[in-house]
Amino acid sequence: MARQLDPYALLADVYDRLSRVESKEIAAEYLVRRLKGLHPGRTISVVDLACGSGNVTTALLRHENVTVTAVDTSASMLAIAEAKAQRLNQAVSFVHSDIRQLDLATPHDGAVCLSFSLAYLAEKADLLQFIRRLGANIRRGGLFLFDMIDRSALRSDWFDIEAKRWQSVGLSARVEWTDRAAGAYRIEYSRDDLQHGRVFEHHHGRAYLESELVTAFTSESYFTIVPLSALATSCATPHLRYFLAQRT
Repeated sequence: MARQLDPYALLADVYDRLSRVESKEIAAEYLVRRLKGLHPGRTISVVDLACGSGNVTTALLRHENVTVTAVDTSASMLAIAEAKAQRLNQAVSFVHSDIRQLDLATPHDGAVCLSFSLAYLAEKADLLQFIRRLGANIRRGGLFLFDMIDRSALRSDWFDIEAKRWQSVGLSARVEWTDRAAGAYRIEYSRDDLQHGRVFEHHHGRAYLESELVTAFTSESYFTIVPLSALATSCATPHLRYFLAQRT
C-alpha cells in the first residue's frame, strides 16, 4: 500500500546530493555585500526563507558580522540544517514555520529565498500573503534576494530532465503541467520502502513570469523589484532568474 509522507520528508535524505552549493554561495555573498554596503560597520541580520537543508544558511554564516534566522516548513529539512550549523559552531535561530505565516521576533535587514522555493506558492493569493508577511518582517530599505523558474526560457524537455536528476539519487519523479498557460505544475516524488511499501509526496508549483512578480511585489507598496541577470550568469543556472526586491 502506498503511504503519503509529510512534505519534503522524502526529499530531505537526498536533497544535498543534487543541490548546487556553489551557486548558493555566490548568491549569499552578493546579498551580504549589498547589505553591508547599506549598513557599514555593524552586524547585519538575514533571514533564510525556505532554508531547506541549510546550504544558504551555512554560506551566510561564513561571513563575519552576519546573524542568521532560518525558516522552513519541513522539520526533516530543519534538522539537517541545524546539524550543519552546529558543525560550524555557529548560533542560528531556527524557526519551524510556513513562510506565509512569517513572524520574526524583530525585523531583519535582509532576506533570501533560493532553489525557486517561491514557486511552491502556487496560488497568487499565497504569494501575496507571503509578500505582506515579508514586508512586516524586513526593515525599511531592507533587501530580499530570490530566484524563480524562468517560464519563458524553460526547455520543452525540462520535466524529463528533472525526472532523470531525481532518478539519479533513487527517487522516481513525475512532473506534469496542471495549467501550462499559467505556468502551474505538479510534481510527485516516490520510492519503494521496505517498511511501508511505496512512499510518496507531491507538490504544486507555479513558474511565475517577471511581470507577475513585479505586480505582486509592488501591489502592496511594500517593495521595488529588479531582475539580476548578471547573478544568474554567475550562478550558471540558465532556467532560473534572480531578483532583488527592496523594502520601501
